[in-house]
Amino acid sequence: MARPKRDSGQLSAFERMEEAFWRLLEERPFDKITISALSKGAGVNHNLIYYYFENMEDLARQMFERNMAGDLPQRLLSVILEGMPSQEPFLKDAELLRRVGRVRLCMRSDSAFLNGLVKERLQREWLTAVGADRTQLTAQQRVDLEFLVSGIIAVVGSHLFEENMEAVATLYQRPVGKALAATLKGFSSEVNLLTEKD
Repeated sequence: MARPKRDSGQLSAFERMEEAFWRLLEERPFDKITISALSKGAGVNHNLIYYYFENMEDLARQMFERNMAGDLPQRLLSVILEGMPSQEPFLKDAELLRRVGRVRLCMRSDSAFLNGLVKERLQREWLTAVGADRTQLTAQQRVDLEFLVSGIIAVVGSHLFEENMEAVATLYQRPVGKALAATLKGFSSEVNLLTEKD
């Protein structure tokens, strides 16, 4: 099958599928999104969806990764670990806020698959940020990382986030936030000590 052509000035078929996916995810749980609904929402033939994607999980994975492109993961990480200054342009950037909203859709508790995408990406980004290698983490560190990331996903994906944005933005100032940051940063130094002993 030849690659679909794009009309100038209009969204491409891929972009329409992307917009339809996020719109449907706002309306219903991930497991209730069908190829048929996506096809209708994007105004494309369902065969075109299979041209780009193997299945709904592949589509969701690609859409999530496209949404996380650029510096979004680092900015989210810095907000959680360092807070958000009131002058932060983050709050004035409509595109960035739209992308954060999409990440939050994946954090909802109604999809283990989408939660897993977020969890894997956050763990990878955070370990990279502190210079730690996942393969060198101890069993305790892996449990700590899973606990921390799962807790953040549960809070940010819930109504607590919208109702208590100030409390979330100042998490880094409270004992639990300081412990979270210290635990993540400690992964790097603990891993370095272990490798020096070998």
